[in-house]
Amino acid sequence: MPDQSTRRSRGALPESCSRLEPLFCGALFAIDDWSCNGQDTSGTADEWAREDRVVVARRGLFELTVDGATQVVDPLSAALWHGRSHYRVRHPVGGGDECTLFRLTEAGCRELRAVHRHTGSGRVFPRRSRVLGGSEYLSHRVALDRARNGSDPLGVEEPALAFLLAMVSGEAAPTAVSITTSARAMVDATHQLISQHYLRRLSLAGIAAVVGGSPSHLSRCFHAVMGTTVHQALIRRRLAAGLEQLLDTPDRVAMVALSVGFASHSHFCDAFRAEYGCPPSQARRLVSGRVHQVRG
Repeated sequence: MPDQSTRRSRGALPESCSRLEPLFCGALFAIDDWSCNGQDTSGTADEWAREDRVVVARRGLFELTVDGATQVVDPLSAALWHGRSHYRVRHPVGGGDECTLFRLTEAGCRELRAVHRHTGSGRVFPRRSRVLGGSEYLSHRVALDRARNGSDPLGVEEPALAFLLAMVSGEAAPTAVSITTSARAMVDATHQLISQHYLRRLSLAGIAAVVGGSPSHLSRCFHAVMGTTVHQALIRRRLAAGLEQLLDTPDRVAMVALSVGFASHSHFCDAFRAEYGCPPSQARRLVSGRVHQVRG
């Protein structure tokens, strides 16, 4: 599973035999969609992984050997391995595979180490693989689909970070969320930032840098206090602005969707129906004195 720079500089796998599509690149991690037709690492030239990474096989099966230790990777488990390591790929069965690749930045590694307080070697991952539960696989899949669709960074980061935190939770329990005065102040500051800048493409790391604290701590504190994610709060703020514009102007729904920060008409309509229980066109037909029926 070479990254693009490895393939270009070392040519370990022919371009026709594997595909790597970068989908998301943030302050903590990158997400790539990787597929292979079954080509093994050739000859004696190992691949080289610069970053700590997590791989989930969505289809197919392959053997991964990292620094001499071999494991089977399939949709039932995630492969975890440390950066600056040699690896080889072998396909014992035909058909190829399709995988999701999470590549951690240095900031992402620090984040995961800090949350789980790993000791000893200082490595991010406590093991080489981890069995995937249904909720964990779903978190990874949500992050992948949002990255594919060009979602807001927040929409990608929160499910992806939840997935990555689960992957490192084997040997040490996460630090408990303490709803202190400072934590509540951080949540309040996040609300203010969202209210002021909801039209921007906000990221979890960017918000955390402004309000103080780490991205994972902010995400957990926000959910503990508000009962929702930062991304959901952002979407609701955009929807509220969209509802007001629908009722106060003759603008077309597609124009409203784009003006309040949604990527498309369909994304706006889906989110609107989920929040208010009716499509935008129906909400528009209501007179202003009946808006409370839509909100409920």
